[in-house]
Amino acid sequence: NGVQGDHLAAAVLGRDAVVGAAVMCAATYLRPGEVSVEFPGWLVVGEPFGELRERTRAIAGVLGDALPTYLTRRLGRVRWSKLISNLNNALCAATGLLLAEIVSMPGGGMLALRLMREGYHITRAAGIHLDHGFYGLTPRVLRRGGLSAALIALLQGGMSTVLVTLPEPVGVRVLTAAGRSRLNRLPIRGSTWQSIARGRPSEIEYLNGEIVRLATRLGLPAPFNAQALKVVHEVERSGVFRPVQD
Repeated sequence: NGVQGDHLAAAVLGRDAVVGAAVMCAATYLRPGEVSVEFPGWLVVGEPFGELRERTRAIAGVLGDALPTYLTRRLGRVRWSKLISNLNNALCAATGLLLAEIVSMPGGGMLALRLMREGYHITRAAGIHLDHGFYGLTPRVLRRGGLSAALIALLQGGMSTVLVTLPEPVGVRVLTAAGRSRLNRLPIRGSTWQSIARGRPSEIEYLNGEIVRLATRLGLPAPFNAQALKVVHEVERSGVFRPVQD
């Protein structure tokens, strides 16, 4: 998750060796050798440092035998778009709750919306463009994932431009309604929470931390993402989940 993975890999392997992918699946890994797949989803594959090559098409073809795989010429934009929705990973990691539980609480939906809205406006202020492709709205994915696939595709493709630009009360109502959907009845707390549950450092610096660092460079405030980052680090150290109000 986040936007730094390609660059970190390239620092070790060289830019030419790296092919990247955004993972639109939901799986839980808490014990060695035991993985549960809540939503099989899809992959979006691309070249992070250049044009698509035959090797990338070949890789996408191999991965496509396992799950739907799409090629993109704008992998960076796909990563930034996914980051906006991944900012809410922090809420599950900090509280130990499902996002559907959080948005149903007083103030919970507003908090989730403000984390994303803050991230969206900071990325726009930095001149970063997002991707709005509805990759999952294809017959193959919809056969596998049904309504859940459609909801994920719509949220991923439209969240950063529609949900975060709606008036806040309307956006909160949309999030709350989504929390009652079949998708949010799946037992998904996100990859950040899984790291904490395994007693390991989490990816939070590459999610909300990315927004906080970008805001600092721009001289802009990011109070919601900064607080989320702080609380998740406290939970990492203590192993004690915190209430939503914190």
